[in-house]
Amino acid sequence: MAATEGGSPFDGTLDDYFAVLGEKHRDAVVEILADEDRSVHLLALAERVAAETRDVSLDDLTPKEVQRVELSLHHNHLPKLDEAGIVEYASEEKRISPADDIGAVSDLVEAEDPLSAF
Repeated sequence: MAATEGGSPFDGTLDDYFAVLGEKHRDAVVEILADEDRSVHLLALAERVAAETRDVSLDDLTPKEVQRVELSLHHNHLPKLDEAGIVEYASEEKRISPADDIGAVSDLVEAEDPLSAF
């Protein structure tokens, strides 16, 4: 994901950006991968996303909650983030890697006014 002529860290249009981000599971993935700055396994990511989006500790999650988030990430959220160039999702290996500039995308996710970044 490289900066465009306008200086945006997002390779798509503004509509593309808001279509991919702004959803709690995808935003959590971006923030977690920005913090980790390394590839993670799908199950570990699903546990952290489930805990963050439910505002509970990892110990308070049920296996069913984690499985539900894992399936949602695998079939819905990670392919969208991969297509947008925000992450690299190796579905057969169940590994997710952050893009080189995941930190910039994370800053946009965390911004109170993400439009100001464009």
